[in-house]
Amino acid sequence: IQQVRLHLTGLSLEEAEALAATYSPRTSSQLQEQQQLSGGNPLLLHELLRQPAQQASSLAPLITDRLSPLSAAAQKALAAATVLGNGFSYLAWLNLLDEPLPNEIIESLINGRFLRETSSGFAFQHGLVRLHLYQQLPEAERKAHHLRAAQLLLPTAAPALLAHHFWQGGDGETAVFYYQRAAEHALSLSAYQTAEQLIHQGVAIAEAIQLSSEQTLPLRVLASVNQFRRQPSATQLPKLMALAAEAKAEHDEQLQLRLMLMQFDLLMGQQDGETVTMVANEIRTLAEGVGNPPLEIEALCQLAIKTAFTLGDAKQAQPIAQ
Repeated sequence: IQQVRLHLTGLSLEEAEALAATYSPRTSSQLQEQQQLSGGNPLLLHELLRQPAQQASSLAPLITDRLSPLSAAAQKALAAATVLGNGFSYLAWLNLLDEPLPNEIIESLINGRFLRETSSGFAFQHGLVRLHLYQQLPEAERKAHHLRAAQLLLPTAAPALLAHHFWQGGDGETAVFYYQRAAEHALSLSAYQTAEQLIHQGVAIAEAIQLSSEQTLPLRVLASVNQFRRQPSATQLPKLMALAAEAKAEHDEQLQLRLMLMQFDLLMGQQDGETVTMVANEIRTLAEGVGNPPLEIEALCQLAIKTAFTLGDAKQAQPIAQ
């Protein structure tokens, strides 16, 4: 007798909507989340739908029963993978483990429909299973996995992902640094809302671990830059001036220069020629001594262009440009 293995796909969102019609009402976003968590598995989705929409489901016994056929080694390998997110590479998974990863374990996880193969490695079939296993990891083990993942992914991963791993691994200071890097990247793409969210996460961690004002200054400056880029307003001047004074006190000339360039932009609309000239002169002095040629060129070019075209003083702009 020839055996045939049937590979069944999970229920689609449309099929999940049809199944959900007989249960308590849900919003489309709630149903979409439950369909994704269950991976379209009818049994898991059925159990989720049985829960009132406003309550968190408790499927631990069902998931534990699903995991029971797996060997202890397979469960340990699967639990470690939860730290890497829904999808992950074979190399990243292997490096999290303290022992080899036999093919038999991988096959048992795929055949048991816990994992599926993807073009870049593997992915969890069901978000609920991943969440359950992740929450069951002992805190010390979970932190160690996150730190190892951060170090492994350091050369290639996006800063936001590194920030997540460092924070979950207990290294808050490094997490703040990478949230700042992620926000800078978002800002360079004019993704202001994303930048704001990343800055907020970095600030929240900085407050939680009680970083000094000196350590949080770059992040606070970045928040002001993001606000300035989104909607420049003269009401931002006092904050920019205070931050510039703080940067000066910390001898951080690069931050001070960036802040003063924003001040210069806002001052040009206030018809205060004396103040504008004073700030322009300070910017020029800072730029020439900042020790960062690209930033110096950027600052002097901005100053020359705004002096010539916004203030209409081409004579004053020419030596700056040169």
